[in-house]
Amino acid sequence: MNDPEFRELLVRWFQLGALSPVMRLHGDRLPYEDITAADGTPRLRSGGPNELWSYGDEVYEILSTYVHLREQMRDDVREVMRSAHEDGQPVMRGLFHDFPQTIVVDAPLEVIPLFTRDGARIPIPS
Repeated sequence: MNDPEFRELLVRWFQLGALSPVMRLHGDRLPYEDITAADGTPRLRSGGPNELWSYGDEVYEILSTYVHLREQMRDDVREVMRSAHEDGQPVMRGLFHDFPQTIVVDAPLEVIPLFTRDGARIPIPS
């Protein structure tokens, strides 16, 4: 959890998730904690902390930006999912299908290299 490379990977996964049909943050984390019921019987163990703030202030600021972005896109995501269900349209399609030319851009950790068509509406988290 304190490994800078893991934190970068987590941010990249989160950025992908913010623009994907399903956004989830879960996994198997150490340290494990044994859990028991009130009567003392064992239950499935629990992993380490997994909240947005569990990975430090810098990562929290980045992740919270994308949680807010995702929330602003809620209606759009629901519409795409409706179209997929009712009309069989793909929810996601690789950019290379429509734009096969290779593009190289900078992608600092706090920025998703996001490409849009002219006039596209992009919600900006505040």
